[in-house]
Amino acid sequence: MCGIAGILGSSDKKTVRRMTDAIRHRGPDSSGFFCDKGISLGMRRLSIIDLKTGDQPIFNEEGDIAVVFNGEIYNYREIRSKLEKKGHKFSTNSDTEVIPHLYEEFGENFVSYLNGMFAFALWDSNKNQLLLARDRLGIKPLYYYHDVKGKRLAFASELKSLLKSGLVKKKLNQGALSSYLRYGYVPAPVSIFENVQKLPPGHMMIADAKSARVTQYWDVDFRKKTNESGKALEEKLVGLLRSSVKMELISDVPLGAFLSGGIDSSLVVGLMSEFSEIPVRTFSVGFEGESEFTELDYARIASEAFGTRHYELLVSQKNVIDSIEKLAFFYDEPFADPSAVPTYMVSGLARRHVKVVLSGDGGDEAFGGYDRYTWDSLAGRMEVLPHPIRGAASAIASTLAHKIPLRFLQNASRFAKWATLEHPERYSEMVSVFAKAEIEGMGFAPPRPIHVQTPNAGSGADRLFYTDIKTYLPDDILVKVDRASMAHSLEARPPLLDHRIMEFSASLPASEKLGLLSRKLIFKRAIRELLPPQILKRKKMGFAVPIRNWLKSELGEYAANELEKTKLADARMASSLLEQHKSGGRDNAYKIWTLLILEKWAEKFMP
Repeated sequence: MCGIAGILGSSDKKTVRRMTDAIRHRGPDSSGFFCDKGISLGMRRLSIIDLKTGDQPIFNEEGDIAVVFNGEIYNYREIRSKLEKKGHKFSTNSDTEVIPHLYEEFGENFVSYLNGMFAFALWDSNKNQLLLARDRLGIKPLYYYHDVKGKRLAFASELKSLLKSGLVKKKLNQGALSSYLRYGYVPAPVSIFENVQKLPPGHMMIADAKSARVTQYWDVDFRKKTNESGKALEEKLVGLLRSSVKMELISDVPLGAFLSGGIDSSLVVGLMSEFSEIPVRTFSVGFEGESEFTELDYARIASEAFGTRHYELLVSQKNVIDSIEKLAFFYDEPFADPSAVPTYMVSGLARRHVKVVLSGDGGDEAFGGYDRYTWDSLAGRMEVLPHPIRGAASAIASTLAHKIPLRFLQNASRFAKWATLEHPERYSEMVSVFAKAEIEGMGFAPPRPIHVQTPNAGSGADRLFYTDIKTYLPDDILVKVDRASMAHSLEARPPLLDHRIMEFSASLPASEKLGLLSRKLIFKRAIRELLPPQILKRKKMGFAVPIRNWLKSELGEYAANELEKTKLADARMASSLLEQHKSGGRDNAYKIWTLLILEKWAEKFMP
């Protein structure tokens, strides 16, 4: 695990050192550089595997292929064994070293052999060619800037590192800013700054002095459905889950796990305990004075069932206020998912005891765990009604919701509106923070709906799963965990995002995952013998944060003071949102939080 950076078209070690210094938190253990023939590569290392000889860059036998690598290759031992049989010679025990040898053996197709989370840069000095690649689901990040006229291409694990290249101007991407206000994050492939892109998950870039091309090497295909059913599917799923968890326990340093007390994290901890000879260390977070949002009781049930060494942390309003500026720095782009705060806090707790944690991320995207899957299914059933009737119902619900400040009516109003829309507009509405009209009213460009081409997804629920896998998962969930954990030099591994599990899930008919009002059907059936019944039968809570309550007290006062001096948002609108929220007239918590995070980000990156 590390942070990487580099420039094609420059052999300036000082610049690349500045770039890697900016992400020292991703790799505090060591650094490494390679500069030659118009290429500069740099890295910061967090030592996890092969502590003695695993420093980077890593080369092949001849030294004409160099690699800097961020992530872990879980099947590297299997790959190494096959390559050694073909005559390849290895000089380290690092997982990184399989990359140059695999490239020698299979050329550009070599990435498909890797099982892991990764973003890496490979320099082929014989071809004067740079290859950048990112893992299938987008667990590890990779930004790049391509100056076509200057024949330079810069890349880095984080945006703040790329800014240190001296090539990127801090010019706001207005479309990205509108998208942030709409969704609470900046959807790829763009970034908050113009001319800076994110390499999409499952893609690679091949670049030389003349050109750069981006190609896709993997996609999840929902069109190929399995003929198996019943017990056979459940046994296959459990086998994949066990295989993935066991594979991701590879480490030369202590491991632990995030444990929320939900189904996904509890399952990961349970499977870890099967393979561990010592008690697994688990880490949970709760909220001071907010029992409605705290899952610690369920985390304790799971911990007791699996015999873990359990650690807990309570987050207060003061902790939230104190962490906002830090989060603005570590996330680089405005990022409004409130659960970033407890993720950041629990990562700090875990890092005091271990260097690697496993998480339960990915289970909801793979097996249909979000409320919106149910809402979308219900809204789809409403499509049999004539559009005028659906429109009238939406107008009535909206009027009632504005006159009577009840959350039930607000939710009914939202659903009635969703029922008038079709994909992708419906998806964009379901995941939105601000409405399009509100964003335009603040003077920003009209936001575009999240529109993902879905040739491999068909229609209905599969289309929604595919859209989440391509947008919300890599751009929100995985960004949240990567930045929060790496801020504390902690590696987080999500075994439920093994691409084999995702491909298995895609092969299932939607009816195996979703009922009329139920979700994750096959997942719960398959693991029913592996979890305590209290965990399996509990109501889904998600990683909720009590900002709704806190914005009516101390956090609200902080937000009011900060938004008075806002640089990018509408101060008057922010004040109105706060007044409505404090009076109980409207639940504006996520809108206020989104504006507050934007303001703190602007202070850090747009002085």
